[in-house]
Amino acid sequence: ERAERVALRDRVRSFGVRFFDLALGGVFPTDVVLVIGESGRGKTEVARIIAQRNASDGMRVHQFVLEGDKREMERRMKYPLLVRRVLDEVGGWRHYSRLNYLDWSVGRIDDVTGRFESEVDEEIATRYSGLHTVYPDDDFTIDHFDRAVRALAGDTDMVLLDHFHFLDFGDNENRGAKAAIKRIRRLNQDTGIPIVVLAHLRKADRAHSRLLPAGDDIHGSSDVL
Repeated sequence: ERAERVALRDRVRSFGVRFFDLALGGVFPTDVVLVIGESGRGKTEVARIIAQRNASDGMRVHQFVLEGDKREMERRMKYPLLVRRVLDEVGGWRHYSRLNYLDWSVGRIDDVTGRFESEVDEEIATRYSGLHTVYPDDDFTIDHFDRAVRALAGDTDMVLLDHFHFLDFGDNENRGAKAAIKRIRRLNQDTGIPIVVLAHLRKADRAHSRLLPAGDDIHGSSDVL
C-alpha cells in the first residue's frame, strides 16, 4: 500500500491553476476530471491552461476538440504569447486598446502582432512539443473516443475531451450520456491515463441556483445549445 502511494508521487499532474491544485491535490492517474460550466464561461480556456501547463512540463497531452473550429486551440495558445511580446516591447503599451482576441483571429491587428508570429510559432513548437490536438469528424461517438484513447496507451500522459455533450449519443441522449461517462471511467481505469472532460450545465430553470451543481444539472446538448 505504501509503495503504491510513493509510486504516485511523480505521476500527479498539475492543473496549471493554483487554486485547483491546492483544493484537489493535482490530477491523479486514476482521475476523471469533469469541468462543467455554462456556455461561454471559460471551460475551453481552463482546458487550454491544463494542456499547456502539462506540455510545458514535458508531458504528452492529447486533446480531442469536438466543438471548436480547426486550429482554435492552437490560436488560444498563441494569442497570449503574442500579447506578452507586444506589451514587453518598448512602447508596446500604446497598442493595449487594440489588443483583443476576436480582432486578432481575423487578422485585424496583424500590423501589431505580425512581427512576433514566427518567434511565437517557434516557441510553441519547442516548448509544447508534447501537445497534440485532434479535431474529429462529425458523428464522433464514445466508441471512437474509447478506441482512440486505448490506441494512445503508452504514448500519452493526459487526455482532454472538449466537450462531452458534442459526442454523438444516438437516439436517446440521456441514456447515451450516462453510458458514455461510465465508459470514460472504465477507460481511465483500464489505461491509467487521467482524462479531463468538459461539459455544459443545462439551462437554469430554477428561481435560485445552487452554489455547486448537482448531477441533474449536467444535461444533454439539446437542452443547452
